[in-house]
Amino acid sequence: MSQDSEHSQKRQQSIDRRRVILHVGLQIFALMTIFVLVNYMSCRHYSRWDLTQNSRFTLSPTTETFLKSLSSDIDLTVAFMAGSPVYDDLKTLVDQYKQSSRKKIDVEWIDPARAPDRATDLQAKYGLNLSRNAVIVAQGDRVKVIPESRMVIRDGSGLVDKFAGEFAITAALIEVVEGKRRQIYIPTGYQRAEYLQEVMQELQVLAARQNAQVQFLELSGGGKIPEDADALILAAPQFDPPSAEMKEILDYWKGARGALFVALDPDADTPLLQSFVRMHGVVPRDDRVVFASQVPGQALQKLYSVPTTLRVGSPISSERGLGGLTMTLGGRSQSLELHENEDFVKDENIHLSPVLVADPRFWGETDYEAEDIQRDRDLDTHAPIFLAATVERGAVDDPNLRVETQRMVIVSNPTILSGGLQRQKVQSDFVMASLNWLLDRTELIGVSAKEPTRYAIQLTRSQSTWLQRCVLWIFPSLVGAVGVIVWFQRRS
Repeated sequence: MSQDSEHSQKRQQSIDRRRVILHVGLQIFALMTIFVLVNYMSCRHYSRWDLTQNSRFTLSPTTETFLKSLSSDIDLTVAFMAGSPVYDDLKTLVDQYKQSSRKKIDVEWIDPARAPDRATDLQAKYGLNLSRNAVIVAQGDRVKVIPESRMVIRDGSGLVDKFAGEFAITAALIEVVEGKRRQIYIPTGYQRAEYLQEVMQELQVLAARQNAQVQFLELSGGGKIPEDADALILAAPQFDPPSAEMKEILDYWKGARGALFVALDPDADTPLLQSFVRMHGVVPRDDRVVFASQVPGQALQKLYSVPTTLRVGSPISSERGLGGLTMTLGGRSQSLELHENEDFVKDENIHLSPVLVADPRFWGETDYEAEDIQRDRDLDTHAPIFLAATVERGAVDDPNLRVETQRMVIVSNPTILSGGLQRQKVQSDFVMASLNWLLDRTELIGVSAKEPTRYAIQLTRSQSTWLQRCVLWIFPSLVGAVGVIVWFQRRS
């Protein structure tokens, strides 16, 4: 081979080598660029999936909507020792609050045992005693302290059974933002005492979680509705209030910001109350919502517990996760007829909207006292059957113009406010959404938080011993044996 050919071949190899180096360099540069861009995009735009059974790492729609409505900054100081049994849960929860608030919540973590100077500064600033774990929510001169005991529910043995941190923190945030508690009153004297006590127990817990307070109100003997009343609840009266008390309720309703939640009992004798409801375009029909079926050889089965659906697009659902949810109303219900096209409704500037719609299988039986009932196509009420409706008086069509209006929620079933341990969560969400709509707190309408439950596995002594052996000896030995077998195969 001549020298020229050797020189040409070496030159070609050198060129090929430079090309390879250039290609490899470009590939490395492209990979690094892609790596940086992917990390940048993942930091700016990402999604989280909560696959836990009880949505442990997801804020409720109510809290999410409220956080997005914040217009000013809030300081949230977590003074917790790392040894707390709910420390990890609280850290995850607070991080979610910070992310969802769009930087409106400034979070500071303090371990009082490790940072005593900072704990002393906080005590002096807020006038608090930080001898126990607590969360401090502050906005200006408004401060709310949440002790650890309010964020946990313990079982009989004293262990943490449920973590209720979201309920406590959201209620504190609402309180410091609004500056005062909303006052809701239940007039007494027209219902059974045990029913009212059950209603009060239900509503006090629900209202406290959203910075509201429910109290009984005695109007007999010349009593007056307090000026701080934000809403009244007429809890299934069994008879009409006396004329003086009814006038007091009507005067409150006609005020600049009247708000009424009316639960009707179909079996009660309340002509004045039903007349008041009819004056606003909602007519309770003289029927009972029922479904009847008969199996050959058996007696007729009548079902009064009505499955209902919360209508999408109603003021109470408000596209916050409530529309389309279902719940069952126990006891007996009557259907509601809405006269939204009547002249007197239009003249009074009243806006009506159905809220709860009964299962299409049910109908409104007009001959409900009969032993054997059958659906009558001419006399009975047929689907759609409405069991709840909203009334708003004085609203304007311009969505950008806010005016004071009178609002009322009417439900034709008394069990909507009671239920005890059998109460459905969606029922509680519906009642609180109704009250928040009455209070003009639309940012709090939605599905409320769940109480994440801790599940404990009880192991016997022999089971615990067997588990320790598996973890310490059996599993490591199996892995080692597999490694030895692979090593021998590679050697051979």
